[in-house]
Amino acid sequence: MTYIILLAIFIIVLITSFIYFKKDILSPTVLSSAVYAFSTFLALLGLVSWNNSNNLSFKIIMIFLCAIVSFFCGEIVARKLYKTKNNNKEVQSIKKEIKINKYIYILTIIFIIITMLCLVLEIKRICNFYGFDSNSLPKMLSFYRTKIGLFSTDLAKDNVDINFIVKQMKKTCDV
Repeated sequence: MTYIILLAIFIIVLITSFIYFKKDILSPTVLSSAVYAFSTFLALLGLVSWNNSNNLSFKIIMIFLCAIVSFFCGEIVARKLYKTKNNNKEVQSIKKEIKINKYIYILTIIFIIITMLCLVLEIKRICNFYGFDSNSLPKMLSFYRTKIGLFSTDLAKDNVDINFIVKQMKKTCDV
């Protein structure tokens, strides 16, 4: 019953925000309440199989209600402030097109491919160090995951790690 109440709250906020923001489907409140409603619906369906919590406490329902209503009010305030600034001509939006040279794109893609290859070779080297020899990438990655710090201390204990330069290349790619 509590899941239905929570689902009803999210659907009410979804419909209200959809109407209030003039059918703006990409409004943060509309998107958030839609995702929360969908998640609550899945939790309700999960009562049949994986969900062991039959009832939610009143505090949890109130926390979700306060959170989504606060989010809704915050979006209203943000829209009012943005609209006021634009009407007062305090902020002029200047749209500039950013052009990036195609050679930079090509160099970036080449750098990412080289980094990916170096990272796979380093992972293969570490797996070979522990006696795992396979050309299957999924099996190699699975074995490597068992050795990283999240699951084991083998890498730190044996002082084995990915090359420093390859690590920096990966960080650059991540950025």
